[in-house]
Amino acid sequence: MRMIASWNYDWWNRGNIATPAQPEVRALAATRADLPLVPVAIARGRANASQISFAAFRDGTIAPIVLGNSGPEFFNTSALRLPAGMVPTAMAVTPYNEFLVVAVWDTNTVTGKLAFIALRPRQMAVGSPSQTPNTRWYWGTPGAWTNRGMKLLGFVDLPFAAPTSLDVSNNLYLQNPRGYSDNDAPARGDLSLQSARDLWRGVNPVYPAGEVQWHQLASGGYAVVASRAEGKVSFVDMTPLYQFYRSLYLTTQASFNRTLDVSLTDGAKFPFSFAAEPDQRPVVTTTLNVAQPTSVSAGVMAKGYINTRSEEYFEYVRRSPSEPWSGTAPERYLARSRAFVATMDGTVRGFNVQGLVFPSSPVGKTVSAIPLFSFAAGRNPAFAYVNATATASDDLWLVSRGDHRVTFAWPTGDVQYSFTDSRMVDPVAGSVSYNQAGYGGNGAGRAVNTPFISIMDFNGKAILTYAVNPRPARPSGELYPFVAPSGPVDVLFGSRAPTPGKPFMMDQEEII
Repeated sequence: MRMIASWNYDWWNRGNIATPAQPEVRALAATRADLPLVPVAIARGRANASQISFAAFRDGTIAPIVLGNSGPEFFNTSALRLPAGMVPTAMAVTPYNEFLVVAVWDTNTVTGKLAFIALRPRQMAVGSPSQTPNTRWYWGTPGAWTNRGMKLLGFVDLPFAAPTSLDVSNNLYLQNPRGYSDNDAPARGDLSLQSARDLWRGVNPVYPAGEVQWHQLASGGYAVVASRAEGKVSFVDMTPLYQFYRSLYLTTQASFNRTLDVSLTDGAKFPFSFAAEPDQRPVVTTTLNVAQPTSVSAGVMAKGYINTRSEEYFEYVRRSPSEPWSGTAPERYLARSRAFVATMDGTVRGFNVQGLVFPSSPVGKTVSAIPLFSFAAGRNPAFAYVNATATASDDLWLVSRGDHRVTFAWPTGDVQYSFTDSRMVDPVAGSVSYNQAGYGGNGAGRAVNTPFISIMDFNGKAILTYAVNPRPARPSGELYPFVAPSGPVDVLFGSRAPTPGKPFMMDQEEII
């Protein structure tokens, strides 16, 4: 296995995949010679394939970063700049590329805010341009690996001044539908038609992942944001935003027609600003006192390579197969209905946020974050970026800078294992994906598939990569056998790749 972060061109790394500095960033830097671009955050959708990542810079610039091997007609590389004095500190993309959320320090008023930016991805589950006219680019809806625009909708005030970490989620549970073409037929996918709107509106968000879910919009979701210095964690209900977009896209012809009058600068035109349509503005519902929160994570549920823990363990195993599902059982909502907060002392806390994720849930929004459990993960921990093409979309991976330790836990808070390594000089962040060289191997005993975690070694100026045992619920012969000469192991060292600077953040996507 080639377990290495490569900066050099080879057959696998083509189409700008291995360009050391992306052309979009080079172009921005060339226009800002008097004001260097200082990166502070990156973000990428975690549930669906996302060849578009976003980078936030200290001067308020938010730039899409294009990776992968898709044609340029799928991307708009224009950057957006926040109003003067708005300094980004953290950033997250909703699971299926609907919205970009940015934590901001407003230096004009010395207050904290969340900026909400609408994205314009291509509709999910449509085929190639040769199969389907490339016209279905819907703002604020689930989309596949593309983006043709960004528009700032407005801000939500936070009850603290200096937000430092952020994550977001919603209540969709979808597969990664590249090339399936299920929405090709206009009657199924063209939202200008009443038949398609009725189909999309009628899908139950608690169905299992599959074809019945490739035509729907989220109906609820939330953001979790923390201030390390101020010892605060807030939960922000994004359901008004999701419901507003459902009302425009999935009801009447007159409502849909409002989405056709588009302007990137005029707040009274679609996507509408919060000032023009205040009912869509997200709302801070709960703020907790938590000593020195270092990192937060919002639960995401996606049908990925190793499936999800919530489906494999907590629904099938913990409930009797003969027991009919009531439709409201918390076990079914586990991944999407849990949020996690890590603190400087190494404690990780889990919260039930079902009331924020499912608008009709019996758990009310007045108690939007109910404590569930805690576990230890090493001092000064940060949640690693985990997407669907990883161990499982709802797994928890934490990198402890204080103890040079990596911890793997399930969303129940059950720690599976942890490891450290003398090669880690200063681990500050991580990103989990999987190695599928050879397109998945060729049978049991011959496979090369394995999840891995890449560790950002800040003062070591390197990326360290380790193959990690995912401990799947249903063992597959296609997984790499985690066996060393000494016997079974959970972790195998892969490589150390030097970097030209001090790395502090990374995300990954399967792109070929």
